[in-house]
Amino acid sequence: MRARLLILAAVLLLVATTASAARRPKSTLYDSYANTAYGTFISKLYDSNQQRLLFSAGSDKPSNYWNTAVALQSILHYAIFVQARAPKVAAQIVGIVEGLVETQTKLNQSDPQLRNNYNDDMAWMIHALTALYDYTGIPKYIDMATLLFDTIKQSDDTTCCGDMLGGVWWDLFHTSKATAAQAGVTIAALRLRETGAVTKYSDSYLLQYAAEHYAFWRQHMVNLTNGQVCDNIHPDGVRTWWAFTYNNGLMLGAAVHLYKATQDKQYLADAKMYIHFLMQGQTVSINGTKKTIMRNDCGECDSDASQFHQVSFQYLTQYYRLLHQLGEPVDELYAFLQAHVDSLWINARDPQTGLFNCNWDAPFSKGVEGAQGAMNSALSAFSLFTMLPLPSHSPSVLASLL
Repeated sequence: MRARLLILAAVLLLVATTASAARRPKSTLYDSYANTAYGTFISKLYDSNQQRLLFSAGSDKPSNYWNTAVALQSILHYAIFVQARAPKVAAQIVGIVEGLVETQTKLNQSDPQLRNNYNDDMAWMIHALTALYDYTGIPKYIDMATLLFDTIKQSDDTTCCGDMLGGVWWDLFHTSKATAAQAGVTIAALRLRETGAVTKYSDSYLLQYAAEHYAFWRQHMVNLTNGQVCDNIHPDGVRTWWAFTYNNGLMLGAAVHLYKATQDKQYLADAKMYIHFLMQGQTVSINGTKKTIMRNDCGECDSDASQFHQVSFQYLTQYYRLLHQLGEPVDELYAFLQAHVDSLWINARDPQTGLFNCNWDAPFSKGVEGAQGAMNSALSAFSLFTMLPLPSHSPSVLASLL
């Protein structure tokens, strides 16, 4: 409890420091948004006594495996944001993440090696463990991630589905193949490679594995005309074309990581295609101004879709950083990302509780109070956006931040 109070006190100090500055660029508002979201997250969804996350505010129900895996990354996004401002606070936050990993090995949804029945869930845990290794340099997190990768690889298959043969099963029961697992394990293989840690797999093997799984899915499960990524395919060869931002976000992330590994410009073209579909979203009003953000993924915030925007927004920011590094125009994409965090704060936040709706265009819904997946998305989005480099050649965008 004492550590929790120290972290909350430090967060409030950061908020106060930000808010007291006069004539600061509006970008510092996003700093305060991130700080406030983290304070709410810790106070309402983190059980410090049992070192676990809760599924929703006001409930004693523990978070599930996948929500926790995504939350680990969201909290680390905030830790990275805090690092330059308050290194000791960042270290305490990383300590919370390490405690959550240890707790997860003891919960009934996973065994001591963090294996479970769904390959997409395990892929997300690999994403979290490799991010934790990047921050701490502790080898056991790579060992845990490698064992999960071993487990997922056992679901590789060349017998299904219909005339579309290849890829990895969504689950250990072989019910379907899904973007969540396919693109998830593509990124997982590349993340293992990017850490530079010594594993049982060579860099060339991990790259080949990722490229092959991505290519299979792109060939059979992407509408190359409009950029939509199909959700899943069943053993009989029937495809389900649910238009989740999660799916386009994951394939975008895979394309970005593959480009970084290969410098193959086809992956940049693919990324642009996935982005185009994401940007055909919905119109929202932000203080009376019409803006475009991604379409909603969920109706009720207690579903898996409650944190789909965490995924898509995370990889949108990675794509933005890549374009910025390449010196490509990023004005339109920056404005698109900014509209999301503005709408999230203005339209989707309950000012009384500090909790966020999973749909970033809508008022907070009392019926699904404080769903952890929605809070994962909000915390991650604010943390990632406030760390983005500003467009370097856009007077109009820069002026709008003053």
